[in-house]
Amino acid sequence: MGYTTAIIAVAAILIGSLWAFGMQRDTNDADDELNQYHFKTISRDASLTGLNLTVRKLVEDTNWVAHAPVGTPDPLALGDRVPLDFYGYNATPHKAASFDVNVWLEGNGKNPPCGRSDQVLVLSNGATAPAGHATYARYEKEYDCDALPPATKKAIVVEEKLTLHGSIIIEPSDDLGNADIHSNETIAITGKNVRVYGMATYANDSGVPKPITKATENHIGTTIQPNADVNGPEPNLHEHPHIDIPVLDPELYRPGATLISGDTTLTGGVIDFEVLAPGYGTEENPFVWFVDGDLDITGNTQFIGYGLFVIVGETTISGDIQADLSPEGTLNLGFYSAGALTVSGNVDVMGLLYSNTDILLNGNVTVTGGLMSAGGINTQNGNPHIIYTQVSKSSWLPGATVTLLEGIRMIAYSEW
Repeated sequence: MGYTTAIIAVAAILIGSLWAFGMQRDTNDADDELNQYHFKTISRDASLTGLNLTVRKLVEDTNWVAHAPVGTPDPLALGDRVPLDFYGYNATPHKAASFDVNVWLEGNGKNPPCGRSDQVLVLSNGATAPAGHATYARYEKEYDCDALPPATKKAIVVEEKLTLHGSIIIEPSDDLGNADIHSNETIAITGKNVRVYGMATYANDSGVPKPITKATENHIGTTIQPNADVNGPEPNLHEHPHIDIPVLDPELYRPGATLISGDTTLTGGVIDFEVLAPGYGTEENPFVWFVDGDLDITGNTQFIGYGLFVIVGETTISGDIQADLSPEGTLNLGFYSAGALTVSGNVDVMGLLYSNTDILLNGNVTVTGGLMSAGGINTQNGNPHIIYTQVSKSSWLPGATVTLLEGIRMIAYSEW
């Protein structure tokens, strides 16, 4: 029995040792897998950081081909690929890892902007000593090929110097947005009771050494009060690139006009565009009234439907004007005058008011819409109230839409 007991004891010890060894090996394997997962997670974080930083560059500077090798055609031929060094990163530290990012421009054989643009490929590699992670993404530019021009996004936009006198209030139709104003020259504020609930910008096209006077600077804090302060700590009155203001050529719109009249006076009443010309006045087919002379609106007038006036001469408004809003809340009426456009009296006017020369606001005028002038705007003889509401695309000048880059979009993505 003693010998048998000894054998059993030795066997137990051996089995215990083997079990302990197996447990240790399993523990070591688990530790290795945990470490590998940890380093893989760190590498993935670095890889995604590299991708995000690169995409930010691609959004901020969308002239991609400018960063390709000299002589790169625009657009590239289908399948051609060239590196874009400006956007990449090389061995950039990130926490306990680092990342490298390579970017290529690849042709898809289509002409931008309203075909698909050339694409960019981004490969971001994150790495630690024992592990790595790669993230691949493909992007292309996204365009609106039938967009309202930037000038329509402003409550007031003028080619010449914009001077704000007296008690003028410029505000958006909603409490969350801005009623921005812009001059392609400069802006002067001479009234303490001016209130602009939006951003104020100027292009200084003439290159004046000091475009903003000290007196105007002293008024900025109380007069320029944007609801959405998108400029952060920078001044709410600041320089901004030139904004194109279309110059009206009335003759372009004569052939497609729904109605052509000479000097025209509207003394009030209801004008339903769809009743006036069946099949017109809709969003798809707006009513175009071509006035081959001057337009005078002397009485309170309500317009129903989508429409616009193109006026060869001057426009004078001394009565109230009511107009419809689209389901999106945009205005369905526009006045486009080759001559001066004057609004006088204590009147409420709805519509986009445009002039090739000057807009004059005399009296306590309320405009629900916007003011756009290829010349200037004079408010010296009144206390106008501008409630900015964007014009609808259907009531904008036909054929005067533009192509705008809206951003970039991801079209492929993978990780490994």
